[in-house]
This record gives sequence, structure tokens and C-alpha cells, in this order.
Amino acid sequence: MPEIGRQTLDYLKMRGDIDLGANKLKTTNLLIWEGYSSEVWITGHDGATLKNLKVSGVYLSHIEQRVVSTSYLKTRDGASYAWEFQSHNGSAYVTNLKLVGGKVYINQGVLDSDLDVNEYRLKDVGWMNFIGTIGIGRANLLPDSYGTSSDLGIFSANSMGSGITRLLVKGGADIVDIMINKAYLKPDMSGGAGIGIEYYVDDYGGGFANFTPPSGFEGRIIVAIDTNATTPGKRLYVYANGAWNYVDLS
Repeated sequence: MPEIGRQTLDYLKMRGDIDLGANKLKTTNLLIWEGYSSEVWITGHDGATLKNLKVSGVYLSHIEQRVVSTSYLKTRDGASYAWEFQSHNGSAYVTNLKLVGGKVYINQGVLDSDLDVNEYRLKDVGWMNFIGTIGIGRANLLPDSYGTSSDLGIFSANSMGSGITRLLVKGGADIVDIMINKAYLKPDMSGGAGIGIEYYVDDYGGGFANFTPPSGFEGRIIVAIDTNATTPGKRLYVYANGAWNYVDLS
């Protein structure tokens, strides 16, 4: 094919590839050329000042920083503009990471290593789910659902799998109550006798006729209250020497 000098074309139809060799494709303000052997550069006419690329979609297999020491992935200059990073869960695309309004939002995040909070605090935590199991459920640390935002509870499942707040530390005061719900204190028995305190309150038929103390351990203490309308009563039970012993309370 003969060489063609400077030409102005109104229409060009290709029948094969264009081989620029070591030359550049020059527009009014830009050069498009092979910056490295595996890279396409868009620069000013000086060949050094990199220019922006504006497209509606890019399909990438790899992104790598090469030119400068610090690179930026920016939204537009407004608090409502966002970058969303999505993955497919098998049914639909889900936004896993969102950059908007100067914040990072994480959805369905899973850690592959420890999280170093760099001596900062975890704020406004609604739920902390620990790996260690209690019964058939998991131990959780959360603001209590029936308390206030300043209360803190330890939550675990019962034998039916229903969640119960076992320990509630009340907040909002200089001196607060610590409440135990459907639980008793049972220290490690390997060091000797333990101590536990719990309440049993119901209509036990009068004179505790239908009351059977639970299984005991040395040092376990319970308070039983029979609310029977005819013969109510109050007892303090102590498990000692392998048996329950009680005294009536006046």
C-alpha cells in the first residue's frame, strides 16, 4: 500500500488493522499511544501529562497502580455521590462496599484475619456475636431490647432455641442494678464449694406442697415463694452436704 500524505477525510472504511508502529494517534488535544509494551496511555501532546478517560462501562480483569505513588478512587464532589462495589450471591448482585458522604458502609462483610482497631473504640454497636457457645445458642453482647440504650445485656439461647437476656446491667445512673434472668451464679467447682442465688415464685399449692427444689450443688442457695392464696409462704433453701435444707422466712 502506498504512503499517503496529510489528508482530510470525510469517511473512512477499514478493511484491515491499522498498524501505527511506534507512532501515536493524535487528536486536537490528546495523544493515544503505547506508553509501555503492555499499556495504552492517553496524554497531552507533551506525551507526559496523563488525561482522564470517561466511559459508561469498563470490563476489567486486573487493576494495578503503576505511575504515581498515591492513587485515588474518587466520587464526584458531592455528599450524595457514591461508589458501590458489588458481588453476586448466586441470585442477584449485592452491594458489599459503599463509599458515600465521606464514610465507608460494609454489607455482608467477613473477616479473613484479625481486625486491628488501632486503639480506637467500637461505637454504636448493636450486637456482638461470639463464637463460643452456651447450650445450643451463642453468647451475645448487646444493648438490651427491653431496657434503654444505656443498658447492656448478655444474651443466650434456651433449650428451645429462643433468645433470653441472662444478665442485664442497667445504665443511666451513678449506681446501677445488675439483674439476672433465668440463671444462677455457679463458680468453678474445682476450687471448692460454689454459691448460687435464684428465685422461684409461683402458686405451689400452699405450704409448698407441690414445690420440688431443682438439682443442687454445694453452696447453692435459692429463695422459694409460694403465692397460694390460702397458705402462702417463703423459704430459704441451702444445698449442703449433698441435700437441700430450708428455713421458713417470717
